[in-house]
Amino acid sequence: MVSAEDVDGALPALLAEVAPGLRGGRALELGVGTGRVTRMLLRAGATVRGCEYAAPMLALAHERLRAEGFADATFDLTVGDAYTLTYGEAWADVALAGWVFGHALRWHPDDWQRRVTHALTAMRRALKPGGVLVVIETLGTGVEAPGPSP
Repeated sequence: MVSAEDVDGALPALLAEVAPGLRGGRALELGVGTGRVTRMLLRAGATVRGCEYAAPMLALAHERLRAEGFADATFDLTVGDAYTLTYGEAWADVALAGWVFGHALRWHPDDWQRRVTHALTAMRRALKPGGVLVVIETLGTGVEAPGPSP
């Protein structure tokens, strides 16, 4: 299902447009998953530091990155909770969370707002001055405007 989220292949060009600092820059990625967006960031010329909550998904990300020929020195991906970690200050040109925050509503219904606020604050803190924060979420199925999650 995730592979169909950008069925038209528009995301790499959009990322290059909104985050021109990727070429030769450093990216923070929350919710690496299986590394699909990580590969886009690396292809755009960034080095990537990221976290993923599910160790099996992260293992698959590492496998796919190496299979595509990306050197270990170009990425540092670890198991971690995007809603609780901190990432340091003013080092990233781009901080990205792709399809991460929607999960907080289901996984943490009592304190999702605090968790998402923490993650966004940590992302902002990691950004260099002038860096770009990118949040990608699904609007819904069969809709043209975003709405609340059912």
